[in-house]
Amino acid sequence: MMNCRGLHCPGCHRSGPAGPITALLALLALSAAARAVARLLPLLLHILIATAITTATAAVLITAVVLTARRPARPARQPVQRLPGGTIADTASHRQRLPTSPAPQVLPAPAAVLDAAPPPAPQRASGRTPPP
Repeated sequence: MMNCRGLHCPGCHRSGPAGPITALLALLALSAAARAVARLLPLLLHILIATAITTATAAVLITAVVLTARRPARPARQPVQRLPGGTIADTASHRQRLPTSPAPQVLPAPAAVLDAAPPPAPQRASGRTPPP
């Protein structure tokens, strides 16, 4: 027979009854493993979540420590000292005055050109000025 797998008869494979029994045992082992994995999944998930929280907390703490250690130390604030009233006036009086710019000079009036002809009138049709 074609496609005979030997489930109901010895068949051509000469494997005997071990083939179907092996398949059933493998299916049973797979089912038992699936049940065990189904029982362990919540526990594994809790372990994974706890590990993620611990890792994130450690990363935040390490970052805070590194940033705190690298921050430059600031000197303590000094109290504000008030100067006596005359001090500012005394120091300001010793300043030199900056030189001022000279007064602007008046430019001479433009010289008139005696032999200059007035510009030609534009042509009426085109509105352009004729060439000289």
